[in-house]
Order: sequence, then structure tokens, then C-alpha cells
Amino acid sequence: MLVISKNIILLNFRLKKTAEHRKIVLQRKQAMEERKAAVPFSEIAADRSSGKVTSHVRLQQYVEKFGERASCKVFTKPQLQTLCKAYGLQVTARANKSTLTKELLPLIKESARMPHPYHTDQLESRVSVDDNQERITLRISIAN
Repeated sequence: MLVISKNIILLNFRLKKTAEHRKIVLQRKQAMEERKAAVPFSEIAADRSSGKVTSHVRLQQYVEKFGERASCKVFTKPQLQTLCKAYGLQVTARANKSTLTKELLPLIKESARMPHPYHTDQLESRVSVDDNQERITLRISIAN
């Protein structure tokens, strides 16, 4: 009787451990899928379609499939702040990533395009100084 109860306890322990391991493996798989499907911010900045419709549609699909938690993990806080500006959302510097994501996702879902896509363009500036002619030249271009 004592041997049977020890075997049952051991079997229950192994089953519980296997179930926990399976859960961890599935969580890792989900996280990998979220990372692979994410829209890189560099591609959003490089998008030259009118109203950045291409990037907007990809963001909508990502948000629909993975939701708030994944979006919060994929983008950095400055990237989320930039996206908020692109969708016309006023944000404070104090807002954390989850707050930014909660406010941004409904706008992404209901918009037809990015209302202010120029916020996502990355600007590159070059300053040159010509001492002979005492002239300063500033060139600003959109980086691809």
C-alpha cells in the first residue's frame, strides 16, 4: 500500500512538471511569433506610401492578432511616443509604455491611415561651416 501511494505521488509530480514545462515552451513559441510578426520601426520610417498606409495596415494586422501586451513588448517608449504623435495623440513624457499602448491601439484599429505620418520620418541633418566665406550651411534630409 505504501509503495503504491509513493508511485502515485511520483507519477503526479512528473505529470505536473511536464505540464509546467509544456506551458513554458508554448509561451516561448508565442513570444517568438510575436517578435517575427512585429513591424520594425525602421520599416515604418522608410515607408513612402501616402499616409503610410502600408505600415498602418501591417500595424492593424499585428494589433488584431497579438494585442496590447505584444505591442508593448515590441516597441520602445520613444517609438511608442512617435507613433502616438503620428496618430494625433497627445502624450506626456511621464506616460509608461502600457499607458501609451492602451491609448494608441484603439486609434490604430479605427483609423484608415496615419493622420500625421511625417512624425515617423527620421531626419538627418548635416552642418558645414565655411570659414572663408563666413557661411554656415544646414542640410536636412529624410533618412531612408
